[in-house]
Amino acid sequence: RKSKAFSRRGEKLSCTDLKNLLPSLKARLPFLREVDSTALQQSIMAMDNAYQKFFKGSDDWSREILVKSNAVGWAMFIANAAVEIDIIPHLSFSLPIYYSGIDYFSSRVRFRMFGVYPEFRYYIKERDGLFVGLHAGMAYYNFAIGGDWRVQDKDGRSPALGGGINVGYRMPLLKKNSRWKMEFTLGAGVYDVHYERFVNTDNGPKEFGSVHKTVFALDNVGVNFSYSFGVKKGDKR
Repeated sequence: RKSKAFSRRGEKLSCTDLKNLLPSLKARLPFLREVDSTALQQSIMAMDNAYQKFFKGSDDWSREILVKSNAVGWAMFIANAAVEIDIIPHLSFSLPIYYSGIDYFSSRVRFRMFGVYPEFRYYIKERDGLFVGLHAGMAYYNFAIGGDWRVQDKDGRSPALGGGINVGYRMPLLKKNSRWKMEFTLGAGVYDVHYERFVNTDNGPKEFGSVHKTVFALDNVGVNFSYSFGVKKGDKR
């Protein structure tokens, strides 16, 4: 009755309305007479509570926008920022951007890069908590770790391209202000890479030829701090 009233007339029957229907239902359905009246009323109350939660969730949901940054990236001297926006309840889209153009205290040690990692996330709960994601990845790179060689994408115009999956957990950072959040993420993916090797000295010569292959790599390690916008007043989720 409750679902029909809503689908046909947009009417939400109250718990009292449903209880008032019990006598007529017992007259039409003899087997209900064998059930204790208290049990029937408790069943109606439980059903009504479920409907109330459903309608409340539909009415109160609002789009949340988060601006965030990855502390792990900053620890590696890689500047980064990201925006995440809700699409529908449980599903969001995130766009992180990373950039580094410096050496690590020596021209022989560097991790210069520019990368973009668009991602779709599914949260098990509507907001915060455990999530899983699918991401794509594109990165230009030029790095060396102090050895004999420096590695760079071919001609500086052949970024690594690929994507993968990741998991994570997001939670409020402050009890009194749920807009500040913290999240942990870990992900891996498959990438097509085409790179050249150079002698790891200033203006070192290039090795003849290039390398083109597919690699599997850990590509998302994050401790993100974020601030959310667009949440309705009084929304404590």
